[in-house]
Amino acid sequence: MKILLVTFDKEMENKIKQLLKEHNIAVVKNGEEAILSNITDVDVIIYDALAGGIAEEDINKLYDSGYKNIPYIVLMDELFPIEPDNIKPKNKRILSREGDLEKLPKVLQEVTGAKAVATEAETETEAKAETIETKQVVETPQEPQKEVAEEEKKAIETTEEWWKSMMEETPKEEKVEETVTVVEEPKTPTVTEEIETTPALGGSKKCLLVSFDIPLVEKVEQLIGDKCDLYTARSAKRAIQKYGHEIFDVIIFDTISGVFAEKGIKDLYEKGGYKDSLYVLLLDEFAPIDVDKLPVHNMRTIKRDSELDLLPEIIEQAP
Repeated sequence: MKILLVTFDKEMENKIKQLLKEHNIAVVKNGEEAILSNITDVDVIIYDALAGGIAEEDINKLYDSGYKNIPYIVLMDELFPIEPDNIKPKNKRILSREGDLEKLPKVLQEVTGAKAVATEAETETEAKAETIETKQVVETPQEPQKEVAEEEKKAIETTEEWWKSMMEETPKEEKVEETVTVVEEPKTPTVTEEIETTPALGGSKKCLLVSFDIPLVEKVEQLIGDKCDLYTARSAKRAIQKYGHEIFDVIIFDTISGVFAEKGIKDLYEKGGYKDSLYVLLLDEFAPIDVDKLPVHNMRTIKRDSELDLLPEIIEQAP
């Protein structure tokens, strides 16, 4: 089976490849790259919607560009969920990228099996239609199509039930986060806070690191944790929500997500009001972004894989 996997998270890519190792998997970072790569004859698309609302637009662009009669399995992030009704593919299943990943092989069989049943039903219908035309007998086969309809209905109901439960839980999570922001005493960090941390007050300068890559975050913390007060966030949206009142001397932005990173940097600069900060962009060597499109006037770029050691000097020289 040929699978098109859309993700910019290398850790997620490796997990999915391990789970589906018997299949042929083509990987792209986003829908735009898939369209430019002209990947055809795909049996299913697995889309990692880590980017939240931006992913909705990207899925729709992918759908409109010719990837229509294909099942979609969308992996939704619980912190930045998408709205299933906003994406165009009708044949889709929504899974939690954190809690439901182990179900992926089974769901893959279900969506491709339903597709195979539908194809077989269409073929059988066409054959019977020819027989009817020859014998001039009015008889329309309905059972195969009815079975397919029942399977699709069941899949949609399952998705809707999961989505409703997610929406009910989301306000509770936000309420907990608001409580955390007003608590002054230190407490044991949660799993989420291991990714998004507040500073340990290591220096006078304030730095913001935007990255969902935990190993990279840990490396940066080791390199500059004693040279600045380091704040971290998984995305630009999260940074604005959590640290909108802070003023940062340096913003370090991991651009591995490509076009999503470009939008995030623009949002920080224009919507977040961080126009006076020094932006240090960590560029991916295999998928660099177009820095000329960015409105940022005070900017440095380094390679995320081979030049992180330059960060301490950059922080020290930053105004």
